[in-house]
Amino acid sequence: MDGTDNQVSPLDLFVGAEHVSSYDLKSATDGWPINLQGDILAFLFGSEVEEYPFARGRPVVSFETGQPLGYLSSWPLFTLSHHLVLQSCAEKVYPGRYFDRYAILGDDICITDRKIASIYHQVVTNLGVDLSIPKSLVSNSGGAEFSKCFRCHNLSVDFLRWKACRRLLGKEREEGE
Repeated sequence: MDGTDNQVSPLDLFVGAEHVSSYDLKSATDGWPINLQGDILAFLFGSEVEEYPFARGRPVVSFETGQPLGYLSSWPLFTLSHHLVLQSCAEKVYPGRYFDRYAILGDDICITDRKIASIYHQVVTNLGVDLSIPKSLVSNSGGAEFSKCFRCHNLSVDFLRWKACRRLLGKEREEGE
């Protein structure tokens, strides 16, 4: 499920899930392979679109990774490629079946299957994108964090800040203590 239009509704997917891997990609828009996005553009619209210059009459700038500046479709293309990467991971675990127990919003992703989550972690690492471990949550009790909202079973906390959680858990002291 894509969370672009509604950032909270994907959390409903995780109610009752035993396992949820909530990952945040580190510097995803800077590190996501541009050739992967170009291949998707070429597949969908033909190689002419992929090779079309951004601005005619100006010097050409080449990108190997990341989102090209001024590339108006960068967010949707990144999101589409993120979904396709996840589906390719699911295909390795469940060949021929569409996997729908996940949610993506840009560089945030929640996956309810341990095996798929493990393969996803390997694949994005191989693509040159790291997971932000401090912003990620792997839960075997059904807890999920998506777009700064936390859900565990039917309990929901919106716009949760990790620093506030650490304080609540006594892991971090207030300044001056």
